[in-house]
Amino acid sequence: MSVRSLAVVLYLLSLMVLAFSILLTPGKNGDFLNTSDSGFFFGIAREIDEHDGMVDRYSLSHSPTGWSIGYGEQGQPLLLVMLYRGLHSLDPDVSLPDACKLWSPLILSLALIPAFLLGRELAGDLAGAAAALLLCLMADLIYWCKVGAFDREALQTLLTLWAVFLSLKTLRARSLSSLLWWGGLTGAVLGLFALSWAGWWYLLPVILAAPLLSLVLRFLEAWWREKKVGEAILSTTREHLHPVLGLLVALGVVGAVVYGVAGAGLDYWRGIAVGLWGYLPPSLSWAVGGLVVMGALYFGWEGGKKSRRLGAGWLLVSLLVGAVLLWVWKGMPEGGLVFSRYASEQEPLHSWSQLPPQFYRSEPVGKLVFLLTGMGLLFLLWRRRGGDLLLLTWLVVVMGLVWPEEGQARFVRQWWPFLAVAAGVGLGFLASLSRRVFLQPGLPQPDWSRAPLVLALCGAILVSPLISNSYRIAERTYAPPDWTMPGLNSGLMETFSWLRENSPENSTVAVEWSYGHLLTGVSGRRSVCDGVEMFGQEGVWENDPVRYPVRPPDYIYRVQGNRALTYGRDIPIKENAVNGRRVDIQFLPMMGVEELRWLLRTYRDNYGCRIDYLVLHARQYWEAYSYKNRDAPLSKVLGAPRLAIMRSFRREEGGWVFDFGENRRSVVLTDNGEVYLRGRNGNLYLDGVAYLLLNERGGIQDFNFRPPSSVDLKETLVVLWRGENPLGGWLVRGVSEDIASIPEPVGMLLFTNPASVPYLELVYRSSNGLVLLFRVNQEGVGG
Repeated sequence: MSVRSLAVVLYLLSLMVLAFSILLTPGKNGDFLNTSDSGFFFGIAREIDEHDGMVDRYSLSHSPTGWSIGYGEQGQPLLLVMLYRGLHSLDPDVSLPDACKLWSPLILSLALIPAFLLGRELAGDLAGAAAALLLCLMADLIYWCKVGAFDREALQTLLTLWAVFLSLKTLRARSLSSLLWWGGLTGAVLGLFALSWAGWWYLLPVILAAPLLSLVLRFLEAWWREKKVGEAILSTTREHLHPVLGLLVALGVVGAVVYGVAGAGLDYWRGIAVGLWGYLPPSLSWAVGGLVVMGALYFGWEGGKKSRRLGAGWLLVSLLVGAVLLWVWKGMPEGGLVFSRYASEQEPLHSWSQLPPQFYRSEPVGKLVFLLTGMGLLFLLWRRRGGDLLLLTWLVVVMGLVWPEEGQARFVRQWWPFLAVAAGVGLGFLASLSRRVFLQPGLPQPDWSRAPLVLALCGAILVSPLISNSYRIAERTYAPPDWTMPGLNSGLMETFSWLRENSPENSTVAVEWSYGHLLTGVSGRRSVCDGVEMFGQEGVWENDPVRYPVRPPDYIYRVQGNRALTYGRDIPIKENAVNGRRVDIQFLPMMGVEELRWLLRTYRDNYGCRIDYLVLHARQYWEAYSYKNRDAPLSKVLGAPRLAIMRSFRREEGGWVFDFGENRRSVVLTDNGEVYLRGRNGNLYLDGVAYLLLNERGGIQDFNFRPPSSVDLKETLVVLWRGENPLGGWLVRGVSEDIASIPEPVGMLLFTNPASVPYLELVYRSSNGLVLLFRVNQEGVGG
């Protein structure tokens, strides 16, 4: 091994140790299943280990049926089981959770290797070293790749880098043996990616568009240089024949993997093509497809004048592309309903300016990295060596994934590998350019024997703040439950561990869906709802158990035009009715004692979902409190029939006088909150007053209801208020009795007096008091 190779190995090992150390730091804030979907994939891994093979259903999700899972969700769990069994054979004390805790730091550390290789392949050793360093210190990935995380981001980053690197080697292959080798490896990595993440195919346009774009540019260059179309087509075709054949080999291997393992045939590929088509406006999709077909026909026509085989080949390409477009078009769904976005990760960016600060949690550093990225792309566009355009098509695709007001914020994570590599290339280009400048005749020549030492010192000075920044962010990284209530994560972990040790294995536990995966992963007990979801159309899901095996579904919607209006999100929930698993369990703390009894009995008797335990946490107490004292009364006020609208108002000593017209011209609201209708024969007291405090945008910022001491008129005054003055209002049918009849929510009762709900028994309280666990007495529920 040469000194240079040894230095590279030592450098990468040092970075891997640094990355591992940074990602271990958040462990003090929770070191097991500490991201949103970790429990889901860990639970699948546990069942793969128990069944000694792949599974088609995750039995713990959505009791009693379980949740159907495809092979695209089992690649990572299977790899974890393989890692665990290997470690367990060396040390019998190693458990599956132990292997899971170290999974993400290990995989992300290994991702530094392809980051280096890709950067070096594009712009030399310094570019590779910079790419690995920038990935190692990227603050945005710390949460997703920290110790205990078992989401797919670390593996996605690793496989993306390997796939792009191997694709680049395939595009640069010039012999049959090398294109078979690199194409086969590319296909194998993409096949593993397909078994690990259903969205793997976003890389297909990255890989396939690069040679297509290169072909067009090379043809234009050759045509401009030679002025002969036939010669230009012939030379361009020869130059790109090997790369295209290599990519076809890669696609063949991917197809063999997904077919051999998952049995995915042509419908699978049509679904991918439809998904790619759907990312473009229909007119643009047809325009792109038409240009490819027409371009191939033109190449065939002009190339045929030079060589019959060349013309026949391009004619065949045009026919195949046209046939594929028609095949995909026939598989396009007609119309489709529009569902509102509800998760923060589904929300789009609002402008490109939001992007740079995310990756290193620093706007100056983010802008510098983007500047280096731009330099790297310009350098590759100027050079245009085989495969260089791969980085440009990669940029176009990741931009499309997060396009402001169109894309989704979660796809920012697909920028991690691209940004590290592109910025590394930019830094490598600057270094190369600087060296060329210093080597110009007439300039004083530096002592290059000292260059490694100088570079190391400069690098240490420049990188130290980034390292400190990464550790600082890692120390402040917490599991999701602690984001809104510190200590909640440890309370939930204690409670779920108690369930694992003290409850029957077939128990079903109700906890709000955000923590459902954590429940199933830690406790090994079944959930009512969790992070996976099913939508069901009102009036349809009830009568179609084949299409809707999970009954009831997580969300129930009704159709209005082309929109799907979901209960509990787009429209208010229905009272005394099932509104969907997620909605029902989320609303559970706000229910009264009898309403909760009805819900437990309905789920058990009508849907076979017997809920054995309820988990409540302290934040739900405050949600129930807010519901009892604000949301529910406000709903009663806004839902009451309006009797009159305010025409004018004036201030008088001791209060306000509102004019509603006709026989309601003098409704008086005193400063102490009394409200009455002033008349010749005396005052008639109204049924209370509701204050609606508005913000600057006109939304309701706060609400307060002042009940009456006595009632003469069954009418309630509603006043819209901003600052110190009213803005308007109306009279509604009296609501004080309706508000007084709102039952005490169980979320409040169970924290203040756990014995107040006769069919629930408190069996565990977390050591910090934030989480309560109740056993359901099925006899008390009735039936």
